[in-house]
Amino acid sequence: DEFPGRVLGTAESGDARLLVAALDAPPAGVEGSGPYLAVSARTPHNRYPLPMMALTARLGAGTDAVERELAPTVDDRLGYHYGATVPGTDVGTLELVVDAPPQVARHEGYETAFLDMPAATLDL
Repeated sequence: DEFPGRVLGTAESGDARLLVAALDAPPAGVEGSGPYLAVSARTPHNRYPLPMMALTARLGAGTDAVERELAPTVDDRLGYHYGATVPGTDVGTLELVVDAPPQVARHEGYETAFLDMPAATLDL
């Protein structure tokens, strides 16, 4: 509830929870203009950020779909997140594709966590 911008929803991929929000403009230091899509990838129980993963957003469907690589970014309001400017967020669906899993320390009980992360879909 406290995440900045307009929260569009939450999706799950493997062992991660992906909170998706839209801002009217990108945060300071991010190039581009227009709406900004921010994805906060976190562990489901402790809400620890999941760093250094490759994440792609596909907005819409068919020939009108727009695809953006979401860059890992740190912002004082958003914290560690993945984001990119987008043409708009009123496109029907958002698919988040994990191209490379997060690079987190592995310890007992987490040896295979965050390795199998299928695409997650969210209705906008």
